[in-house]
This record gives sequence, structure tokens and C-alpha cells, in this order.
Amino acid sequence: MRESVSNTDECNQVSEIKQATHELEVAGGIMSKQILALALLEPHIGKEEDCLNLLRQLYDLLKSKGYSSDVLFRDTKQDPTGKSKLVHLRIWTSHEMREEAMQDPDVHKFWIKLPDVCTLTTIYESLEQLYSSYEAALAQNK
Repeated sequence: MRESVSNTDECNQVSEIKQATHELEVAGGIMSKQILALALLEPHIGKEEDCLNLLRQLYDLLKSKGYSSDVLFRDTKQDPTGKSKLVHLRIWTSHEMREEAMQDPDVHKFWIKLPDVCTLTTIYESLEQLYSSYEAALAQNK
């Protein structure tokens, strides 16, 4: 049984709790200022690596300017045509930051290159969360 906890341990625990709470708020859609967007992409055959590199550079730029945080997934199910399928999740920092990004020439330089390396098959620009079991799943894993 631990009778006392050092100040450093308490500070670390508080910091971890704050970070976890923030992540849950972001993932759970509690932070109303943020905007969740989703896109489905298919890299052109032979261009998957170019597509991934371009997306990484774009995501790094958007993050460095404070516009958004991005997550990219690959569908691991084999497509009979050999095409890779990507799912892109973007969390815009705010409506204002999304608008600023839409006007940013640095961002446009990447957006205009996308058709050379992939096809965006579906885009959802603003998703509204209706339900999430995400928080419960995190609690079970602790």
C-alpha cells in the first residue's frame, strides 16, 4: 500500500489525466469548435508511395500552422483490382482555421497535386457525432 505520493508523481498523473481528457473530448466531439471531416481516397496504381508522401507533407504543414490534426488509415482488405483504399480523418482546429487553410497558398500547392496521385472518391466536410462508445473502450483498457 502506498501511503504517500510525491509531488512529481501527482503532477505526472494530473498531466496524464488532462491529456487523456483532451483526447477523449477531441475524439468524442465534445469540443464544439472542432470540425471532423472524412475522405476516402484511392491512390493511382503505381502512385501509392507518392500519394502517401504528399499526404504526409500536407498533414505536417496543416499541423504546423495549427489548422488541423490528421489521421490516415489503409484498408487492409485486398481489392481484386489491386487498388489501395485510404481513409483520411481530419480534425479541423476550428471553423476559422479551416477557412484560413482554404485561403492559404501553401496548402493549395498540395491540394492541386492530389489528382496526380489519387482519386478522392468520397468527402464528408463536416460530420456530426451521434454516438460514441470510444470513451467506454478506453476505460476498459486501463
